[in-house]
Amino acid sequence: MRRVVVAVALQASLLACGSQKTPPPPAPGEISANPGNGKAYLTWTASPGAASYTVHLSTVPSVWPGATRTDGITATEHVVSGLTNGTTYYLTVTATNAEGKEGSAGRIVQASPCLLPAPTNVSAAAGDGRVTVTWSAVLPPPGAGLLEYTVRKLMSDCESLDPSTYDHGRGGIRDPFFAYTGLSNGTAYCFRVLAVTQCPMATVVPPVSLVGSTDIALGDQSNGVVATPAL
Repeated sequence: MRRVVVAVALQASLLACGSQKTPPPPAPGEISANPGNGKAYLTWTASPGAASYTVHLSTVPSVWPGATRTDGITATEHVVSGLTNGTTYYLTVTATNAEGKEGSAGRIVQASPCLLPAPTNVSAAAGDGRVTVTWSAVLPPPGAGLLEYTVRKLMSDCESLDPSTYDHGRGGIRDPFFAYTGLSNGTAYCFRVLAVTQCPMATVVPPVSLVGSTDIALGDQSNGVVATPAL
């Protein structure tokens, strides 16, 4: 009788331990995608309990099955590169916990990359608390909307190519030049320029999310130029 009681207690203990295992993380929220030059810039909000994320990429709206997976992403943003301009891609994100359990996918978004190269011949002229940045105009792709520029600033020697290390920049610039003011004299700043436009995009249909899908394309960043404001 004692053995039966012990066995039952052991079984109950094992069942209790099993029930305490961490469930898969919920689906990442607020997934959105911006097209780029052969790229898609994907962002999302963190999923509680997530140790890493997986981006799923497909050329069909359902995404599943047969999607290309990029695993082991620890940030809440990812640049998908190597895409074909003019092709519509569908993307979603899943979260995985420390036990390796993968949760359900978030909303499906779409991106249609278009040819939007980096501005060239970028130069910077320093003045008193200001730097004037100039560059050669970028030719917008066929069928694109109004082309504008964004100038990004970084207090460094331009070694970083990661857009997340820059400030949000000054956008909505129509001409191929911009005077960045309010700078500190004697401080070296790095500047990079990118073009922004509306890429032609396929019609958004269910199950693709209209909210997270946009045709606002972010072009490649230019080479960085350094300037130091002075009196």
